[in-house]
Amino acid sequence: MKKALIKYDNELKSILENAYNSPDKVLKASLAWEADLRNASIQEISENISDFSQNTEGYNYSEIDQLILEAIEKDQELIKRLNSTIKKAEEEAEAKKQVIVKDYPDFSKGEMTYSLSTNKMEIILNGVKELVNKLHTQKSPEYLSELIAEQKLPEGYEYNIDSMPEIGKDDGVTVYGNSKNTFLKAALTYLKKATVTNVVKLWSAIDSSAIAHIIPIPEKYRVEGFDECTFSYSDDKTPDGLVIHHSFYSFGGQRGEPRYGINGKKHGPEDCSSMVGKLTGCKPDKLPSTFHYLYSFRNQLNEEGNKGLETDPYVLESTNNFEAISVKDPQKDIRPGMLYVFRNFRNDPTKLSDGAGGHTAIVLGTSKRDDNNLDIVTDSCARDMPNLEGRGIQKFEFNRSHVKDMFFRAK
Repeated sequence: MKKALIKYDNELKSILENAYNSPDKVLKASLAWEADLRNASIQEISENISDFSQNTEGYNYSEIDQLILEAIEKDQELIKRLNSTIKKAEEEAEAKKQVIVKDYPDFSKGEMTYSLSTNKMEIILNGVKELVNKLHTQKSPEYLSELIAEQKLPEGYEYNIDSMPEIGKDDGVTVYGNSKNTFLKAALTYLKKATVTNVVKLWSAIDSSAIAHIIPIPEKYRVEGFDECTFSYSDDKTPDGLVIHHSFYSFGGQRGEPRYGINGKKHGPEDCSSMVGKLTGCKPDKLPSTFHYLYSFRNQLNEEGNKGLETDPYVLESTNNFEAISVKDPQKDIRPGMLYVFRNFRNDPTKLSDGAGGHTAIVLGTSKRDDNNLDIVTDSCARDMPNLEGRGIQKFEFNRSHVKDMFFRAK
């Protein structure tokens, strides 16, 4: 298939050219990792499309699409039951002032990973369903199975690109920037399911997959009949698992998932902080969050606000690996390759408390806004489905009223 062209405005094009030519080691590694993930995903999607197109002789495309819709309906019910079970357990634990969602959970105690707690399977299934139905109701109806069998794609679903996409943006041509990328990957699984004879073949390449990933489900949350779900998985390593499709993001990353060891799967999903931590050489079991970066930043620059925790292993990891940067002239002081961290303070205008939530990313450069403020242009890993998802270019306005901006340089 031909490559779809990603279009940038002149300023962003210049920022990217400077970033790719930068000698900064962190930036070079970040850009190389993004390209590796993107190319691995493209190759796997291409292989899935090719495999399906070679195994459809004698199939009725109308029937295949109908089988997909019926399978989605069944999967939606099973996923809802799983997520309801998880939510109920979290609410009961909260009432007892217990924490069961952890970076490194003890599954035997009913603890779980963030990736399971925040799974977006319901959104994904609904996205595939809408795609199939949309094709059926066009003025000239089409079948998803027929398009893929002919190695064609629905409008707006081009996936073969050769440059970094912008996330949070729908260009109307490609799947990048939002959740269409993930929806396409899940749709291909349903098409594969229509032409394979058993579940083993359906997930035969899961451990090397760049588009699908296994999340462990503690035995305590096993749902009756869940083994009939398309995305159920079970083997000796993972007796109860949920397969998720992703576009390189999963909240929590691969923390606490034992299947692939402490370093995780090469092309597995990450979240913003696990991406940055792994990229910059943090210990894989001590990947700092924005909370830890906040304390490290205040401690290093002796700023006002909640401080301390110098010996906390995650704060210590932040301090040992990153030098906090005091930004006085943002256009001069914010440089490509820096770590950009922000922490939200919507309920604290003083920004002296711990805040709540935030983001981490690698700086590509800065750009001027129409209001003469600056945007921090980053290589980011983020998700707010279905409108924003993936790894790529993301802009953040500098010095927002409810946000504390922090910058670090890797030591």
